[in-house]
Amino acid sequence: MTKLRKEAALSALVEQQKEKEAVEAENAANNAKLLENIAHERQLRKSIAEMHDSHRAEINAVLDKYQSLLGQGVTWVFPPNLHPLVRECHEPLDHAMGVASVASVLEAVHIR
Repeated sequence: MTKLRKEAALSALVEQQKEKEAVEAENAANNAKLLENIAHERQLRKSIAEMHDSHRAEINAVLDKYQSLLGQGVTWVFPPNLHPLVRECHEPLDHAMGVASVASVLEAVHIR
């Protein structure tokens, strides 16, 4: 009976060794996948940062253009040679509606 017990124990030991090797192989594959995912995440974060910088530059360019056009609208609405009384009449409107709205209203009136 002891010989059978030894063979059973040896068989169980071999089976456990195979299971251990399978688990170690799975862990190695998971670690490799983890490293791959970390590298991919790093690349994505770099791309996102570059995209944010690019979008910020585009936004700043649009805002600069807006400010430039807004300044041109003020010049168009209130040219330097405009009679002071006309300018006084439009100042409350400018404050109430904003320069862009005043320019749109005056342009619409001018077109009609």
